[in-house]
Amino acid sequence: MRVVEHKEPSRWKIELETRTLGYGMLPYQVEFQPDRTIKVWAKAPGVAVLAYTLLRDGPTPNETNVVYSLYIDLSGIPRLLVSESSLRQKQEHMVDVTLRDLYRAFAPR
Repeated sequence: MRVVEHKEPSRWKIELETRTLGYGMLPYQVEFQPDRTIKVWAKAPGVAVLAYTLLRDGPTPNETNVVYSLYIDLSGIPRLLVSESSLRQKQEHMVDVTLRDLYRAFAPR
C-alpha cells in the first residue's frame, strides 16, 4: 500500500495491490466516516471494488467487533474471462485475508 494523498484526516487516496485479483496496484479512495465506518473504493477498466469496514463496540471496553463487506463488479473483457463462481471465491478469499490482517494488526500482544 502507498499513500498518494492525505489532505484531510477523513479522506485519503492510496494505491493498493491485491494479489488475489491479479490487477496489480489500483488507485483507491478511502473515507473515514463519523459512525466508525471506513469506506474504500476503486474503479479501473473492467473492475469496480467497494469495501466497508464497520467498527462496533465489543463485549468489553478493550474489544471491538469488525463487520467487513466487500463488493467486486467485473465488466468488459474481465467479465468474460472470470466466472461468477471464481469471482465469489476470490472475493471470499480477500475478505478472509483482510480480517486476518486486521486481527494481526490489532490483536493483544
